[in-house]
Amino acid sequence: MLRRIGYKAKIYSYRNTKKYEVYVYSKKLASILIEKYKLKYGKKSKDIEMPLDLDALELLYYIKGLYDGDSSIYLAKVRIKRKNKIYKYLLPRITYKTQSIKLYNQLLSILKEMKLTPYGYYDKYSNTYCINLDGIKNILLFNQLIGYLHPCKRRRLKHIIEKINHIRISHLYYLSSGPRRRRSA
Repeated sequence: MLRRIGYKAKIYSYRNTKKYEVYVYSKKLASILIEKYKLKYGKKSKDIEMPLDLDALELLYYIKGLYDGDSSIYLAKVRIKRKNKIYKYLLPRITYKTQSIKLYNQLLSILKEMKLTPYGYYDKYSNTYCINLDGIKNILLFNQLIGYLHPCKRRRLKHIIEKINHIRISHLYYLSSGPRRRRSA
C-alpha cells in the first residue's frame, strides 16, 4: 500500500509471533501523521489524545486502529450470587486498555455517542484505564458500527458472534419446546 503512494517501506516480522514492524523513511508522511493524526514518537503512552479535526470516516478508522492494536475480545467467566445460589455464565467482552487518561475519556464519550454502553475503570495493577463493552447487544453493535480490520481479531469476533447466536437459538428452542413436565416427588 505504501509503495502505491510513493513511499519505500521495510517490513520486519518476528518468528513465532504475530508481530510486524513497518519502517517508512519519509519526513512528509511523518509530518502528516504527527500534525493531522496527533501521533507521537518516543515514549508516548500517557500523552496520547484523539485528534479533534477528523471527519466521520477518519474517526471511524482511527477508532478501528485503536481497537485493532490495543483491545482484546473474549468470553469472560462471570459469577453472580443471588438468593444464596451462585450462577456461572459466559459474557462476551471487548476490552480496550490505555495509559492515557485523555484518550480514555475521549473514547468513552465517543462510544456513548455511538449508542454503545461502555464500562470504564482504572486498573491499578496494570496502571491502565480500561473500557469494557460487555454483553450480546454491545458486541453486535460494535461489530456493526466499528468492527476489526485485523484478521485474527475479525475471526475471533465472528466466532464469538456465532457462538452467541447458537446459544440464543438453542435457548429459544428450549423455551418454545412446549410446557415443561414437573417431576413427581
